[in-house]
Amino acid sequence: MRRLIQSVSTAFLFAACSPNYLTISPPSSAPIVHKSETEALPDLRKLVREAKVEEAWVYLPEREEWHDIGLETTITDHSASLNLDLEKIEQLATDYSILHFYHIHPEPLDARVVPSADDIGSAIYFFCKYQHQRKKDFHYLLASSHGIMEYVLNGERFSDFCRFTKEEDFFERGKTLGRIVVNSRELWTNESRISSLAKKKVSTTIFNNGSVEIIFTPYPKFMDGLQ
Repeated sequence: MRRLIQSVSTAFLFAACSPNYLTISPPSSAPIVHKSETEALPDLRKLVREAKVEEAWVYLPEREEWHDIGLETTITDHSASLNLDLEKIEQLATDYSILHFYHIHPEPLDARVVPSADDIGSAIYFFCKYQHQRKKDFHYLLASSHGIMEYVLNGERFSDFCRFTKEEDFFERGKTLGRIVVNSRELWTNESRISSLAKKKVSTTIFNNGSVEIIFTPYPKFMDGLQ
């Protein structure tokens, strides 16, 4: 799970020499990783298997760059809460039109393999803040045990929500809508089929209420789609 906070940093702090792989990095030394999505997918899978905390990145297709946007992680009773660097995200959203938001649900945390209410709340927050008026192209993706979950917002359905909700309420009200999704019978039922779908290399929509759609793609099929 994730919650949004305003970053206390006032500048981008990157290592002078970036590693050639995605890793769990302290906020003050988070590097830019220069890789395509195809090249970075093995890194994501390794972190899903081994990481003890959640992590998040923005991938810029225009530059083939991965920017670490995760700050501190809080873990309680196998539940993780990752703070996001909103200042960095603001700068990236200002400078670029296409952003892919990736994060991981590591296996050691025993987390669900579907987006959490916080994940969906974050997507709604970013949609209302950047996409609704600025017409940005954002994608929201979760890497977990068996593959990639992309959660897609119906812009028309959220148009009035963004218009009549105060910015400071975007996340909390979005998270409330996220709880409806993650507690739905449809999602729980289809989540139990994910392991079988992954073995068959089948991509499918596992949830769609007209406002939020969640699409599962096994890693091999996702890789094929990137090439």
